[in-house]
Amino acid sequence: MWMTVGDRRFAITLADTDAARAFAAMLPLSIDMADLNSNEKHAALPESLPANASRPGTIRNGDVML
Repeated sequence: MWMTVGDRRFAITLADTDAARAFAAMLPLSIDMADLNSNEKHAALPESLPANASRPGTIRNGDVML
């Protein structure tokens, strides 16, 4: 799938999880994201997603996390 940020377009792949499927069901979606610590963006979604807390391991530049 594709995500557009400003005028840039990025290819993204969703994980095979309940949260990712619930997120995909919200699409298409436009959200305004606030800056956090000058290196992350965050926003509230219109609905809660299923939760299964885990440690993500290494977070890489460009990762989208729910």
